Amino acid sequence: MSATVVIFAGDSPEAPLTWRVLGARQMVEHAGQGMLDALSDERASEAILVLPGYSVSAIPAHLPARNERQALAAAPFAIEEEIAADPEDQHFALMPVGAAAPEGQRTILAIERALLSRWIDALGARGIALRSVLADFQCVPVSGETVHAVGLPDRLVLRQGDWGVAIDADIATAVVPAVLESRSTDESPLLLAGTGHGLAIFQSAYAETADPETVLAEGAVHAGAGLLQGDFAVRQRSSDAGASLPVLKWPAALTVAAAVLVSTVNVLQGALLQSRAETIRANTETMFLKAFPETDRVVNIRAQLRRVSQGGQTDQPDFLVLSGFLSSGLDAVDAVSVESVRFDSDTGELSASILFDSYDALSRFRTAIETAGGRVVEGGSRQVGDRRAGDVKVTRR
Repeated sequence: MSATVVIFAGDSPEAPLTWRVLGARQMVEHAGQGMLDALSDERASEAILVLPGYSVSAIPAHLPARNERQALAAAPFAIEEEIAADPEDQHFALMPVGAAAPEGQRTILAIERALLSRWIDALGARGIALRSVLADFQCVPVSGETVHAVGLPDRLVLRQGDWGVAIDADIATAVVPAVLESRSTDESPLLLAGTGHGLAIFQSAYAETADPETVLAEGAVHAGAGLLQGDFAVRQRSSDAGASLPVLKWPAALTVAAAVLVSTVNVLQGALLQSRAETIRANTETMFLKAFPETDRVVNIRAQLRRVSQGGQTDQPDFLVLSGFLSSGLDAVDAVSVESVRFDSDTGELSASILFDSYDALSRFRTAIETAGGRVVEGGSRQVGDRRAGDVKVTRR
């Protein structure tokens, strides 16, 4: 196995950092420190980035989803009231399913999207391929329900099962007892390794003296993808492949392109006045005819989509039927507009980010879709200027 460098990040890519290089046996062979450019001297084939745990929130939530993709899509809605930030500015990921966790119970990770992007861009500019990005508490080895700790010079890192947190060393002595009490375990906390401040609470349970970053580095190689999930996973794969775009087969291309193009024709009518409108219309009509070969020609795609939805033709592609439902709602209520549309072929759901003037407008929008034959599930909403922004999922009945 080739060497792996585990990078312990500072508060920004411009700050000094430290690293540990692991060899073929996944044991630390040597250590380094310096600025980011110094990493180019390391002959490692892959890298793991470990971020300070105080920049990543770990929040337990109930996610009754059929698969990981659904669970990840639901994560922002499950914890939007728990994070002190705009969910639009956050990136969300999931900790692995806990061995003893109740069904549907997951721990959701949240990090500022811009911060994660800065680190990935900075490493990518230096030709460093990332295998994973982790919060430091994800690297702490754990067993059972014991709270395990690693003391770094500037912070104390705690982990229990799939939960974790990092606490500034200067306040650790005052804060940790309350944190441990909230974790309600009968077992004494265990300090795996430690230096610096805030370790007094663990003196009676001190296990061994070791280099804390070595402990975390050897734990990092077993910790999985961490934060590289969702769009960041796609981004990283594209970067590793030389920034080439993935090749989409016909069904996937039809699903993605039609959701965007039909939305453009349905919602942004002003685009039809622009020079590219005819190309958009032509591409949409071509995909419509391929999806509905029994149709001789496209005269009015909005009306034809509506007939598909109202006719209950359940053998037709979901994304076209659901686009027809959405179009019916938009036709009926001018006070609702769509910002973006996404179709999930695994769940058969059309997700739309919308802006609406009032809850009365939202109610009429929902009624119009249900009258056309669809079903609407509303997510959370928030104030944006003098309007409200929210998310809805449209499905067949």
